[in-house]
Amino acid sequence: MSQLYRRIKSHLLGMPFASFIGSLFAVVVAVVLAMRYENTVTSARLQCRSFPGDPSWPSDDIWADLNNTVHGRLIAAAPIAAPCHTSVFGQPNALFNEDVCATLRDNWFFPETHLPSPSSPMAYAFSNNSCNPFLDDSTPCTIGSHPVYVVNATSSGDFQAAIRFARDHNIRLVVRNTGHDYLGKSTGAHSLTLWTHHMKSIQLLKYQSTQYTGPAIKVGAGVEGMEAYKFAASHDLVVVGGNCPTVGFVGGFTQGGGHGPLASKYGLSADQVLEWEVVTSSGEVVTASATQNNDLFWALRGGGGGTFGVVSSLTVKAFPDAQTSLATMAILNDAAPFGFMISPAIAPGLAAAKLDDLIQPFITRLNNLGLEHQYYFTGYPTFIESYEALQLISSWNVSDYNVGSRLIPRDLATQNPEALVEAIRYISSKTIMSGVSYNLKSSGLAPGDVAVNPYLRQALFSATVGTPIDYANWTATKLAQDMITNDLLPSLEKLTPGGAAYLNEADFQQPNFQRTIYGDHYEKLQSIKRKYDPEGIFYAVTAVGSEDWVETEDGRLFALLDARMGFQEVSEYFGMPKVGLIPTQFHTYCDAVHVPLLKTPVGSTFPLSHTHHFITRYKEQPQTSDPSPLDDESRPHESPSDATPSANHNAAATESYNNDYNPSADVMAEEMHADAGASLGQQKQRRGGGDAEEDGDDNSSAAHYPAVMYRGQSSDVQYGAITMIVREDKACFERFRAVFTSDKVARRMVTDEAAFLDHGLRLVVALTKSAVTYRAGQSRAATILHPLSETANI
Repeated sequence: MSQLYRRIKSHLLGMPFASFIGSLFAVVVAVVLAMRYENTVTSARLQCRSFPGDPSWPSDDIWADLNNTVHGRLIAAAPIAAPCHTSVFGQPNALFNEDVCATLRDNWFFPETHLPSPSSPMAYAFSNNSCNPFLDDSTPCTIGSHPVYVVNATSSGDFQAAIRFARDHNIRLVVRNTGHDYLGKSTGAHSLTLWTHHMKSIQLLKYQSTQYTGPAIKVGAGVEGMEAYKFAASHDLVVVGGNCPTVGFVGGFTQGGGHGPLASKYGLSADQVLEWEVVTSSGEVVTASATQNNDLFWALRGGGGGTFGVVSSLTVKAFPDAQTSLATMAILNDAAPFGFMISPAIAPGLAAAKLDDLIQPFITRLNNLGLEHQYYFTGYPTFIESYEALQLISSWNVSDYNVGSRLIPRDLATQNPEALVEAIRYISSKTIMSGVSYNLKSSGLAPGDVAVNPYLRQALFSATVGTPIDYANWTATKLAQDMITNDLLPSLEKLTPGGAAYLNEADFQQPNFQRTIYGDHYEKLQSIKRKYDPEGIFYAVTAVGSEDWVETEDGRLFALLDARMGFQEVSEYFGMPKVGLIPTQFHTYCDAVHVPLLKTPVGSTFPLSHTHHFITRYKEQPQTSDPSPLDDESRPHESPSDATPSANHNAAATESYNNDYNPSADVMAEEMHADAGASLGQQKQRRGGGDAEEDGDDNSSAAHYPAVMYRGQSSDVQYGAITMIVREDKACFERFRAVFTSDKVARRMVTDEAAFLDHGLRLVVALTKSAVTYRAGQSRAATILHPLSETANI
């Protein structure tokens, strides 16, 4: 391998750079052997989010500063089931109370039990079985998947403070209102949560724009569905909300599409949005509408909550109130093991008699088949009265079932009803199945007008599958979710190839979620995500961009920047240290002087990431020679001990040059620029380092501080660092190059680089393809194509 490298290197260094790019046939392969895990604020954005106990985790004083910034509204999260356990977080629990625990268990499955909590996950699957009230009281109550701290937000300023804190300290950030959530988006292990629940502002507007003129309602981030309905009703209006009264109106519901009892008349909730007030990952407060930040406006209308920014308010169309009718039906025969129910049919703007006329042909058919049934219909003068009546016959708990869903198109029901019925019977023989039916063609919008998966417009209903949760058996609950993923939903998927699932009720384990949940809009959504959240501050399960991360069983998030699809310009830069520099000088100057100097003039054109990988070098020449280079075919198989440096190296030789020389950045810059025109001997004399040595090839840094090698010869490694530079696309690269090559900036950078780099040995390589393979259990691979012609020698 080393011989091959030398031949390629010799060939490339003798070529003009343009010819080198045009004829490049090889891919640079980097083998990274992880010797240790480090998590620091400067590197963690490229590795993983911080956890308590990490060196980068903020101290109590720093958290106290955040509490002061948000005016005392920082909450230390505590699981609501703590009274059911004798120990909490490894300490004896003074809150343990059997009577309180019994009451909690009796009410656990009601949303109202969880709504006052800033952290309790209603969906049990995302609790990580931590602090479970149904386990024995001797079972420890642990933090599990709960947040550590919560900001009880009341303003955009609180949003900004929390986002800035999470970004600066590399902490997972979660956005939550009520906690109604089947996909675990509103909770996260060891996170900082933005709790919007108390942002209850709501007002009526006379809205005027080129797109819409009429009544509108502006709603704060914490408003729930029933609150929005009642406010609208007080003004003889209706808004398009959800079925469950306690689901938040502004967050995941509307941002995920938002179907409900008025969807067939007016369209989805996302279809009604006129504008959003958003705090982005940079902390900027922006308005997103058809005329301002219209790409963000589009993405938030169905592209998912907690993904592109934090919404502090939205403004939606309001419509005149009208009479509304309801009908319910239950078929008690063996239509399915659990029976068949319509609960209810809702007809806004339709008199009860008219609704009955529509249903009577179905009633006649049931009578002819001899199917016993119960049927009831009635009407109400206003929508809110019908909705309040609906709450008496419906249950809206999310705590007792695992969930997954599939959209069923109208064509399937009309063209192949036998296969659809067979699939429904198969699922119903094993568990419960429900469906929400609607006709979204009435919205008047084209499929591309909003970010909602266009497949919803052709759906007859969303088939939702639920398997019971067993709070006493975590393994059984996980297997029940796996049954949805691997058995039940596939019976519908085979009938709907290329089909889809509704974002807010999808299986969180959905394979190929990008295509299934977002459809043809995913690539556009991904581009918008990277524009407004380039560092991935906003992460959620199955959210746009979530494939850039891996979440381990303990909830730690690892970034996979190399797995991001769509980067069009990636290059490897091999930086060669100037003769005479010791490794730590080179490291310190790169990070403390050169990169900050580069960022200042290039500003927003700086790459998405600029990552230095410094070569580990010995403190002095090893006492044993490097192993002879062997081709892959002739090298013998190595034992694990062969993969480490020779045991004959003495202690001084095996000590890498990490802490011997660590001056301040200012001192370093002064010394390096003084050395820029000096020989190695002159540099040593100036520092008082002993007799001058004759200059020569053997005086290079590589010769005096040989690389720690796991294969090949240290003489092959002349460079001191490999720098990976990632940009969004060619246009971003061209903007950067225009600034970088301007006279003023170019002179400044050339002068600076002369202080620590040997330009005669510089290499810049365009990466054409990267393939990543992960260990079993963390299987996730991606391939990225990078056009070679888009890299230039800068």
